[in-house]
Amino acid sequence: MRVTLIKPSVNFGKIYNKEIGFVPYEPLAIAILASLTPPDVEVKFYDKRLEDIPYNEHTDLVAISVDSVSARSAYTIAEEFRKRGVPVILGGIHPTLYPQEAINYSNSVVIGESEDLWRQLINDAERNKLNKFYYSKMNYPIGDIAPRRDIYKENYLNLHLVEIGRGCKYKCDFCCLSNIYNSYRYKPITSIVNEIEGLDKRKPILFINDNLTSDINFSKELFSALIPLKIKWRGFVCLDIIDNDEIFDLMAKSGCELIFVGFESLKKENILQMKKFQNIRVKYSSFVKKSRERGIAIYGTFIFGYDYDTADVFEKTLEFAIKNKLFGAWFNILQPMPGTPAYERLLSKNRLHNVRWWLEEEQKADDLYFIPESGLSSRQIIDGCRNAISKFYDWTSIFKRVEFKANCNSFAKAKYYIHFNLNEYKLTR
Repeated sequence: MRVTLIKPSVNFGKIYNKEIGFVPYEPLAIAILASLTPPDVEVKFYDKRLEDIPYNEHTDLVAISVDSVSARSAYTIAEEFRKRGVPVILGGIHPTLYPQEAINYSNSVVIGESEDLWRQLINDAERNKLNKFYYSKMNYPIGDIAPRRDIYKENYLNLHLVEIGRGCKYKCDFCCLSNIYNSYRYKPITSIVNEIEGLDKRKPILFINDNLTSDINFSKELFSALIPLKIKWRGFVCLDIIDNDEIFDLMAKSGCELIFVGFESLKKENILQMKKFQNIRVKYSSFVKKSRERGIAIYGTFIFGYDYDTADVFEKTLEFAIKNKLFGAWFNILQPMPGTPAYERLLSKNRLHNVRWWLEEEQKADDLYFIPESGLSSRQIIDGCRNAISKFYDWTSIFKRVEFKANCNSFAKAKYYIHFNLNEYKLTR
């Protein structure tokens, strides 16, 4: 039997009316399924972000991992295989949220995680007895699942993605995790360490969890275990660690070189509407200072489009990002992702231009999919966001953000800083 695993392309094909040309992350979920596939089953993998899909190549089963921004691409791919009589399984966040939509384009839909169902799915496919829907219990241990990285192509980002757990303790307005995961599950630290020890040490690690420090005690134990490995790593960290010097110290000692931080907004009213209460009491510049003192650079994210934005929000946010010498930043327009409180709130108030925007033929990463109530027009928000990104990555800003405590505290880090920012400069011109 042959199983074909597919990563669809992102529907956001343009930004600033230009085609996006980016180097994608390794698709970790696909590698996990490959590792769980029985040895007598042949695995083929194709990534639509990098290559064309060979629809006429023989296969017995197709499985596609789908999120909302890749839903249209996934459905198109699924239909092509089904025209050829090949059964298709759709899984991932989007089919979990919209199984009745996904089943229109597939033979089977996995609701929840696929790992505990994967062998059953393959057995059912071999017997031509696939069910329409499969429901994951999502309570199994994830420690022994080691990704099969040999399936990856050559041209992914120069990073190893490593998962330490699933879920998040917070319920932010723009995030759907609280609707997907009812609890937080960690891998055993020994499993994480063993996985890292088998990776190429020349590549930095990216811990892909949405909140790497969700459980402080676990994080302390993990960072302590990483120190002897002498690796370089990056991860997503919440502002709620502001008063925990021990965590900052352990992060630095364990090889942390860059953290991704969701500042989101400089306005308290927006933060409250986002339900990102963990940001309220934190002075952002103090967090940046504490991180920089330990040699840890920051990539900050911000969201425009919430109801309390005013005309000066773009310039003030940009000023903060440059003044605090962020290594990198991205300024997002609020995207009403399905399954999020933001989507439900906008839907209930009839503020969505299209309730199934992910099925639109042409989408742009900097479009506005809802009616704003901040007093700003859609055009003001779109143009303000575009200008903030463009100015943050212009030559003047890149030069101003050079500093030698964190952004450029080694030759390798300085080289990466210049390379990364120049790439963003080219994208935004």
